[in-house]
This record gives sequence, C-alpha cells and structure tokens, in this order.
Amino acid sequence: MILARDYDLSKTQMGMIFRTLTEKEIIYRTDSNYYFLNENCAVNAQEMYFEKIIEALQRVKLLADTANISPELLLDIFRNNIND
Repeated sequence: MILARDYDLSKTQMGMIFRTLTEKEIIYRTDSNYYFLNENCAVNAQEMYFEKIIEALQRVKLLADTANISPELLLDIFRNNIND
C-alpha cells in the first residue's frame, strides 16, 4: 500500500506520480483514497521503463547523428558502459 503522507514531496509531485502509475495500470485507487498495486504491476512497470529507455536511446541517437558518431562506435560506447 502506498500513502502520499509517507513521502516528503509536494502534493503536486505526488499527484503526478500517482496519476502516471494509475494510467500505466501499476496501481489503483480505492474509494477511501488508498493506492494498491495491481496484479500485473511488475509487467506494467517494466513496460513503462522500456518506453523510457527507448525515449532516452532516441535522444542519444539524435546526439550521435548530430556529432557524426557512427552506429558502430555508438554501440561500442553503449556496450562498454552497460558492462561497467
């Protein structure tokens, strides 16, 4: 169970977090304003993070293209940083 009062964040930040988690079907809200994890929350959370990773990779690709960095060199950089 997740309670907003357990976190030292502004209500706006918590609202955005809870809204995103609800939209991604990771949590659900009860009538008494408690949030609980959905049955498939782990799968949905992983999908959400895959989306975030893809967005970040697209930004990296754009930067690499702008700097004329080849895909091969970019893959080498990526492999070296993942293995650290």
